[in-house]
Amino acid sequence: MVALVSTIVVVFSQAFLILEGLSKTRREIRIGLETGMGFKEFMNPYLTVAQLPGFLLPGIKLNWLGAKATSTPLYLGIVTLFSIVIALSNIRQPLFFFYISLFSISLLLCLCPDFFWQRWLYNLPVYNLFRGPVKHLFEVIFSLSILAALGLECLRRQTTFRILIVAIVVLILITLVPVFYEKTSSEPYSEIIKTGTVLLVLVLSFSCLSLFQNKNRLLVFLLIVSIIEISIRVPTTRHFYKTLFTGLGQPHYLYQKGLFENTIAKILKDKPLSQGRLLTVDGQMLLSNIAPLPFDMPVYFQVPSLHGYGPTLPQWLKTGLSMNIGGFVGEEKIEIFHRRRWIINLLNTRYIFTKTGKTFPDMSLPIITDISGYILVENQQAVGMAFFVPEIGGEVGWGDLLKRGASNPLFIRKIVFLASYPPNYRKKMSIGKISDIIWKRSNPEEVRVKVQTKGTCFLVISLPYDTHWHATIDGVSLKVFKVDGLVSGVFIPITHEAEVVFRYELF
Repeated sequence: MVALVSTIVVVFSQAFLILEGLSKTRREIRIGLETGMGFKEFMNPYLTVAQLPGFLLPGIKLNWLGAKATSTPLYLGIVTLFSIVIALSNIRQPLFFFYISLFSISLLLCLCPDFFWQRWLYNLPVYNLFRGPVKHLFEVIFSLSILAALGLECLRRQTTFRILIVAIVVLILITLVPVFYEKTSSEPYSEIIKTGTVLLVLVLSFSCLSLFQNKNRLLVFLLIVSIIEISIRVPTTRHFYKTLFTGLGQPHYLYQKGLFENTIAKILKDKPLSQGRLLTVDGQMLLSNIAPLPFDMPVYFQVPSLHGYGPTLPQWLKTGLSMNIGGFVGEEKIEIFHRRRWIINLLNTRYIFTKTGKTFPDMSLPIITDISGYILVENQQAVGMAFFVPEIGGEVGWGDLLKRGASNPLFIRKIVFLASYPPNYRKKMSIGKISDIIWKRSNPEEVRVKVQTKGTCFLVISLPYDTHWHATIDGVSLKVFKVDGLVSGVFIPITHEAEVVFRYELF
């Protein structure tokens, strides 16, 4: 009975992660079957050895593909790790050995994408439905949950002082991870706070030992700790824990009216944007640090709306910066370029971009109709000054564009731009002109982009399936760089008009 209740406690403490992973798995199975993806596509993503420490600790949310992460990270809670330590002491028993072997093999499959036998395994039925080795995290979670239940059963039957000491040490270390994960070491008095927290957790852990003498008290204790584990994953309560233990931290979601504006005002007062600084806000309304731009120009920012209708900017912010507001950064753009790829509106007295793109005063860069200008920001560093071309030769807004392309995801291939600052390339390059984009529904595996440049440019295009794309220019092959998710790019070393051809080829 105790083992059954323990299994329910442990599994329910991680159920929301398992269900999330399964829902995304079903979607990827469907996409894989429809597009006939090859072996290399199935092998992405995978877990690396460097990510293994964060993979085993609570409070650290791994993300293998940026915002396009396709699997759920394993979350080992306090109860789970505590009971697994007990289970490892009985490894010689057949039942324990079986689940430990299942955990080891599934973790090995997540960590080893380049083994020669992986290609053979991905030709087997059922197995090949796991698109990416990281999908074996489901087997890892299952085996560890059973081990946790078996460990709790052992704890009820027999408990040794040595096992309890080891379990308490693990309990202390794992409890501290959610509290100090977000760079609290740089804050004043953080070492004193950490030391005090360690002592507090140590006292609480030893005080809980008395509960283990009665199995009913043990179950109540496990239920309480499981609730605490789940609440740690919720941003609001997690912030409460961080404030309780450390006195530090910021709210994760700044939805309250006035709180967000006051925070922005404080940052603008400390480091004004007129000094060439950039303030970024991502799709979840999280404030980031201020990062320097690679070029000297004042920059204005806009915040994506919570409801997808574009932002509502405070009137004092418009007046204080003395800038004309043109266009907006809507939630739909964040969705197309993935929510963790920040898109910042580029606006000042010389470069004024509007939603319709009719007339541009004092523009020194070549442009075409229906264009918007933005800066792409990744990891708090500006990586590109971009020009989005929703549709050539017309005045099509983003709302119309999304309505037309909603039934066909391939329509996002029309979103193309030329960037002067590509990722991992510090040398300044020229900005060119996109004169035409040719894509036919009858031939979706080919996209033609006509460009005009006066020097080396970096053409960035959003392409589905993100692999197996090949690019040529005047019959010469170009290397396709993966920028982020479905976004790819190529260097164009030309000084005249040319046509870049993208073709989707499996082999």
